[in-house]
Amino acid sequence: MWHGTEVAVKKLKLTILESPEGRTALQEFRGEINLIHTLHHPHIVQFLGVFHEGNNPMVVTEVMPMSLETVFTKPTAFGNRLATERCLDLARGLAYLHGLTPKPILHRDLKPANIMISLAGRIKLTDFGLSKTHQSADPYKMTGETGSYRYMAPEVFKHLPYDKSVDIYAFAFVMYQCYTWQRPLDGFNGADAARAACDGIRPTVHTVPKPLQDVLHAMWHESAVSRPEILSVLTSLELYKETLAVASQKSGFSLKNINFSFSRPKVPNLDLAASRSNSQSLSTTVITSPGPASLSNIKSEIVADDESSDAQNHASAQAQAPACGCAVM
Repeated sequence: MWHGTEVAVKKLKLTILESPEGRTALQEFRGEINLIHTLHHPHIVQFLGVFHEGNNPMVVTEVMPMSLETVFTKPTAFGNRLATERCLDLARGLAYLHGLTPKPILHRDLKPANIMISLAGRIKLTDFGLSKTHQSADPYKMTGETGSYRYMAPEVFKHLPYDKSVDIYAFAFVMYQCYTWQRPLDGFNGADAARAACDGIRPTVHTVPKPLQDVLHAMWHESAVSRPEILSVLTSLELYKETLAVASQKSGFSLKNINFSFSRPKVPNLDLAASRSNSQSLSTTVITSPGPASLSNIKSEIVADDESSDAQNHASAQAQAPACGCAVM
């Protein structure tokens, strides 16, 4: 307990500290601490404090019972409404990071394992070991192949300059998994998934709600400047949530089509610099010892259909989906 509250503690493993990479790992961990103590948002895991055990700093945060990665291993999939709520939470957290001034924050390692679910059922972002701040007016070069291959944007894998649109790309793959309960690019392992993405391979979206299919295509577009800003994605999800609510109020009604169009100003190539972080160098434990007290041109059409059969239709669509579940863009 910490001031009467159960907390989690994150620290570097002793084997890492004593290894040749220990000094670098410690510097990176301290960099993460310097970043996360400034973040305050309902959809960011709450930083509570830091203390030291010798030369090893320990980060104290609120307890998160499980990650989205763990949830995806369960047999029961989200229905469309719950998937939308989960994606809205994630979009709001990401909008907070991207909207920080004067320096927005790139998460750079957005994946189910770094997306937590609170006891209240809310999505919260965590693990900012690879995160970096940047200003478009002051570009710098970032490290290539930073993050997790399956959710890695092509420009990162190719060691090209990149910006916060890499988080939009990764978010698209997480969103796909929320609605389909299928791991993106599941037919590929490790770096092969990133290579497939560079070759234009993307998951098929026929089991994703039709109003969001074009949104996903835009989010994981090969060209970074063609991807929407996070606020446009957030607006799309909010609109879809509203139409689901309307459908539920009208017996025998649901969605057929919502047409989305995105416009995103051309972003100059950024030359951004960063260091890599080894997620295996960290451990998390729960402390139990006592202590002191412009989205544009949106059109929707609601037509007859029974939304209540959503989960049944979703399961049927999954059973008919091809094994690879991929398509060439």
